[in-house]
Amino acid sequence: RYNYFAKVAKQAGASRVAVGHTADDQVETIFLNIVRGAGVRGLKGMTPISERHSKRDSTLLIVRPLLEVSRTETSAYCKELGLSPRIDVSNYSPAFLRNRVRNILPQLESLNPAIRKAFLRLSKSAGEAVELLDTEVAKAWPQVIAQHGESSIKLNKKQLLQLPAAVQRHVLLVAWERLRGDPQDLEAIHIEEIVASLARPVG
Repeated sequence: RYNYFAKVAKQAGASRVAVGHTADDQVETIFLNIVRGAGVRGLKGMTPISERHSKRDSTLLIVRPLLEVSRTETSAYCKELGLSPRIDVSNYSPAFLRNRVRNILPQLESLNPAIRKAFLRLSKSAGEAVELLDTEVAKAWPQVIAQHGESSIKLNKKQLLQLPAAVQRHVLLVAWERLRGDPQDLEAIHIEEIVASLARPVG
């Protein structure tokens, strides 16, 4: 989808694309990331402005102006102005994990009526933690990176292992992003496996 957006934006001469993600989408994203086993970056969820890098070396600036507005508020706004939003029928298909997560959230609200606000607070705290980790990685990067090319990054294992565990993991995540772009398919367990392999003999 985003690769298509990037293609259309380039054809139109646009520098960014605005999408309609709401606060409810943010909650679903965080919950979905937890289910998938994401790390602290996943708990952060989506950001109001983000860059998405594709494997074709194209960069798309994504803007989410409605990220702090609820789905109920957007629906009420459209109704008030007589607008008829387009509905993607795939949003109702149980074949997609996000839709199944969307159906679970009301059950969680029976345990905690403010569960959505709790997820959003978690997102804010995780975002602050990620900012700190990004700063630490930027400081350590010159010492940890032995070689950085277009298609490969070589890490200095000795220097990497001297970093705090959380920074080690974040260095690996940043390295992945710089090589592959979107880290969506990279889960916390993959990072843990890489860190564990550093302590093993070569082989």
